[in-house]
Amino acid sequence: MSVSTFIGQKLVYDSHHKHEILPFFINVFFPLSAENFVTKCCFFTKILKKMFRILFTTVFVFICKSAFAQINENFSNVDIEPFNTTVTTVNVGGMPTGWTEHPYHNNPLHLPFLGYNLDHGWITKEFYLTPSSPLDTVASSLSFYLNGEAANNWMFTKQFLVPEKVNSSDKIHFNWYGLSESQWDPESYEVRISTTNNTDTSAFSTKLFSINGEPGEVWQFHSVDLTPYEGQQVYIAFVHKSVGFFLLIDDIQTVYTSGTDVNLMDITTKRYEKTDTDIAIAGTLKNEGNENVNSLTIEWNDGGTPNEMVLSGLNIAPFQTYTFTHTIPFIKTVADEYNVDVIVKNINTTATDVNPSNNTKPIKISTIKNNPVRKVLIEEATGTWCGYCPRGIVAFEHMDTLVKDHTFIGIAVHTQGNDPMTVPEYENGINNAGHPTCNVDRLPEMHELDIPSNPFLISNYYYDRQFVATPVYVTQNISYDNTTRNVSIEANAEFRTKFSNEDLRFASIIVEDSLTGEEHIWDQANSYSGGQLGPMFGYENLPGSIPGAVHDHVGRVLIGGFHGLDESLPNTVGNGANASHTFNYILPSNINPNNAQVVTLVIYAKTGEVLNATKDPILTMVGVSDLVKEDINFEVYPNPSFGGNVNISFYAPNLDNYGVQIYSLAGKLIAEKELGKIEGQQNLQFEIPSNIEDGAYLLMINNSKSSYAKNIFVSK
Repeated sequence: MSVSTFIGQKLVYDSHHKHEILPFFINVFFPLSAENFVTKCCFFTKILKKMFRILFTTVFVFICKSAFAQINENFSNVDIEPFNTTVTTVNVGGMPTGWTEHPYHNNPLHLPFLGYNLDHGWITKEFYLTPSSPLDTVASSLSFYLNGEAANNWMFTKQFLVPEKVNSSDKIHFNWYGLSESQWDPESYEVRISTTNNTDTSAFSTKLFSINGEPGEVWQFHSVDLTPYEGQQVYIAFVHKSVGFFLLIDDIQTVYTSGTDVNLMDITTKRYEKTDTDIAIAGTLKNEGNENVNSLTIEWNDGGTPNEMVLSGLNIAPFQTYTFTHTIPFIKTVADEYNVDVIVKNINTTATDVNPSNNTKPIKISTIKNNPVRKVLIEEATGTWCGYCPRGIVAFEHMDTLVKDHTFIGIAVHTQGNDPMTVPEYENGINNAGHPTCNVDRLPEMHELDIPSNPFLISNYYYDRQFVATPVYVTQNISYDNTTRNVSIEANAEFRTKFSNEDLRFASIIVEDSLTGEEHIWDQANSYSGGQLGPMFGYENLPGSIPGAVHDHVGRVLIGGFHGLDESLPNTVGNGANASHTFNYILPSNINPNNAQVVTLVIYAKTGEVLNATKDPILTMVGVSDLVKEDINFEVYPNPSFGGNVNISFYAPNLDNYGVQIYSLAGKLIAEKELGKIEGQQNLQFEIPSNIEDGAYLLMINNSKSSYAKNIFVSK
């Protein structure tokens, strides 16, 4: 029996047996004679009845808010097994314990490879909404049949108790998320209730909810009120009646709400930003009470004067979320680590929040005085077996051409056992189900991003990250002993702000180019062969399996582990502090040091984020880490540009031919200007084309050896 069920039953029992319980408590707390008890019983009864009402109301509401979940099903505990179809392998399973399902139709399947749904109305299966979404287990119903008839698939929950209310305004909700797997085939379904059984569909005559076309692309939240069924044992049925593809249901839960409860769910404020820069205090809150929230105050403070923002006219319904940005930004002139509390208060002016513990979020903001150059790590999930992965090869080749200042670091992470370049620890670390997909600096919000069908657009991921402030500058010194094949890596971190009590780690990765082999396992699968999928920069002219394929950017060895070496960096450092650690690794004979590089990372272990990185060849004693954008003191102004000319100032260290170009973020050349052979300080004007659209662009200066880039913004 659950805690909430026990408390609910106990309350009913107590109300029916108060004449037994009250004397017990009176004698315990107020030992009286029988005569005194009779004369004073009425007085104590009134007091204790009030005490009981306050005590049990408080306890019940608190426990229901925190523990009540007669149904709390996300399908993660269902046994999932591979089902091999003619075209793929799908991980599927049955219903949770106590749940049942049944297809009330005899429709033949449209496609044989969907056979895992043949004998079932509903199944559970692994699914991810987008390549950047985590893999999830959901309930799934099929409506794609050969005869075009509609599905009639029923999924029944286990029996559960709807508890009795404590206060008249309390409510019991039944919540879930729905999604049509295909956005072009919106699914229709109903939610019904029975108080008798889950074997006879006629028992589910009461319809709680129906929708004619559940949207695709984004999970939709739904809720129905079960308060009219308080104190009853019930079953819920999901009835899929549609012609389409797949209906998905997940995160089914019963929730008890009482009074006012606003949950400050998340704060999205940047952790790192430059000094003298406005930093937005932003986040999301959720109404978890049973009354609409019409007004509230959001406060942030860092130990000084509170900064308040009053919001009114909100009308946030129960279970709805609200995203906010505080009108007063956080700004500091000193590089440091600041502790900031974000608080929601004054809900509906005078309402008392029944759960004040979720009204405050403490965050840290680190400001940076001398922002170092960020080098962006993009790790791609790929494989020789993956026919779509030539798209990733083109993307990395494009980035190597586009970004010549060493601020792009691409690593191809090969996966699956039949690929000769697979490193299991690396495959498990990146944890990408889709191919080709990529992770940018290992950020949770930039995990498993699709390599675009136009692979040049991978540059958008790079630019989204490259101009974000970073708290640390990373360099390395590499030495290689040709006799012992020992690679010694001295990793160095220079911190540009303060960290206190944080888990920071070094990690190094050996990357190799020009890998190939004579066996077929080295051949690259190529689904673009023949041009049926459209052009792919020459791959449409190559065979479906490319013999002798040459593989670059390949991640070969993790030194310090995927998550970095514990205690390789101190957990508290000051602004301007330096720290280092030396890795030693014996290079195996199957790695050619002439084609290998070392990528060294500084990792924030709490989130896995790569704070900064560097990349250098093994056989170069002094690496190229110092070849960064500041080398030529490249400046562009005004930026943003309002049209017309921009001024460019830079220093050309050596006599060479220079040119200026402006590119779209997709890599399209917009305009260019040849500067000829020059040397020394240069100040010039560059005309922004009059027909250029507002937005972000890349302005580049190049010579015969290097390219240097700045992001510029046009706003006419």
